[in-house]
Amino acid sequence: MRGRLIMLSCVVHLTACHGSAAGPSAGRLQAKWAGSDSGKLNAEARATWCAPGRLLEVIGVDSDAGMGLAIYPSDSLSDGEFPVTDPRHDSLSRPRTAVGIRWVTETQIKGYQGDSGGLKLSWRGGKLDGTLDAKLHAAATPETIRVTASFHGVPVVTDSTRCHTASGTAAPHDSAPAAC
Repeated sequence: MRGRLIMLSCVVHLTACHGSAAGPSAGRLQAKWAGSDSGKLNAEARATWCAPGRLLEVIGVDSDAGMGLAIYPSDSLSDGEFPVTDPRHDSLSRPRTAVGIRWVTETQIKGYQGDSGGLKLSWRGGKLDGTLDAKLHAAATPETIRVTASFHGVPVVTDSTRCHTASGTAAPHDSAPAAC
């Protein structure tokens, strides 16, 4: 799981460097956080369903800030609630969500990962909507932040070239998202 979260962070970082792959019909992700740090994000969002690992990645990037969610449904993807879990302690249970956020300051790159909270997910007209309320902790310090976020109208693509099957968290499963 730790490898999956690192990989998700790399995807968010690379997307920030090379621009968003989201097109004109992309959805929006909005987030606010407060605690040891505070800030906000308003970004185009995209989602990729990876059937081999039963994983949905939702990523929003704007300039030098980004947020990513790795959503692990029990079976196929459908409406529901997904608890945010700390990948250091819980990498096999389903359903669950891993959350990562990062931004750049004048002197450093700040990064946090989720350890508790929840995500509510729904499909509307073939697009993904969700709300998140989670506590995140810094990778190397005791700092924490509280994040509230929502995303709306995010189209989901199935793209096997973007899927990484190195995670040992689940057996392969070929079903498509329930709403696709």
